[in-house]
Amino acid sequence: MGAIAASHKSGRLNLFKQVVLASTSIPGIFPPVKLEVTAAGKTYHEMHVDDGASNEAFLMPAGTTPEPSIV
Repeated sequence: MGAIAASHKSGRLNLFKQVVLASTSIPGIFPPVKLEVTAAGKTYHEMHVDDGASNEAFLMPAGTTPEPSIV
């Protein structure tokens, strides 16, 4: 984020806002943010969301119960 803010590119403010918005887009609740990225002379369209929500979600199969931990 610091590199984006410190750059002299004309679209840096819009890109900064898009990255912040993408970092708060919780999968399944908010839509992904579409970003246009240019790398090695090619333009790509990427969709970004907050990855933390998917890493922190724990889904247990229906009908199962957790075993008490033995300390």
